[in-house]
Order: sequence, then structure tokens, then C-alpha cells
Amino acid sequence: MVLERLMDIELRVILRDTLSNVQHAYIKSRSTETAPQEVINLIKKSLHPNHYTMAAFLDVEGGCNNI
Repeated sequence: MVLERLMDIELRVILRDTLSNVQHAYIKSRSTETAPQEVINLIKKSLHPNHYTMAAFLDVEGGCNNI
């Protein structure tokens, strides 16, 4: 548990300046709850005439457990 916490802290420091603006992992005040909210907001914006939204959702089974 301690090693995981130390790795998490180190990843946040290393990746802080390289992560995309749409990244939700390792970003303070973003989470698995804010990610769907952002998608919903983008879809709502695309409901205007002549606007489109395309999305791809991927789920890698056991992705975090198999790294």
C-alpha cells in the first residue's frame, strides 16, 4: 500500500505538465465522476444545428491489474 501511494505521488509529479487537458486520471479535482459529465456537456453543445459529435469508448478488461 505504501509503495502504491509513493508511485502515485511520483506519477502525478512526472506527468503533471505532459497530460492532455482532457485527461482525468492523475489530475487534481478530476475523477471518474467528472469524465462522464464532460462527455455529456460536449454532447449537449453538439445538439445545435450543423454540429456533430463522435465518440469512441474503450474498456480494457483488467487493464490496471495487468500493467
